[in-house]
Amino acid sequence: MLVGIAAVATGLVAALGGFAPTAAARPHRPGEVVGLLRWDLSVHRAELVPGDADHEPEVRVWFTVVNTTESTLSQPWGLVTLMLPEGTPEVNDWTIPGRRGGFDPDVPQQAYV
Repeated sequence: MLVGIAAVATGLVAALGGFAPTAAARPHRPGEVVGLLRWDLSVHRAELVPGDADHEPEVRVWFTVVNTTESTLSQPWGLVTLMLPEGTPEVNDWTIPGRRGGFDPDVPQQAYV
């Protein structure tokens, strides 16, 4: 199952050119750096987080995001979308554990969607 999730994760990056209009999704290999206008992204792994009495199980795809400009930028909401099988809600909110504030230039940040 994780192999299937990893295959889905390779198609994670659907936006090209920073905040430019999105292009059709295309697959990327894990660890491959996808250079956008203001950001570099690379997907590392996918995992299934089991549910419990209070939470549904969830798929998490971990990636690194790097601001490639010369100034601090805010989080680029909508830049990353996780595409799951038909009938599954689209997910594009991503989390950066233990982090608040802007993205400084050339500082890699681990995140997941």
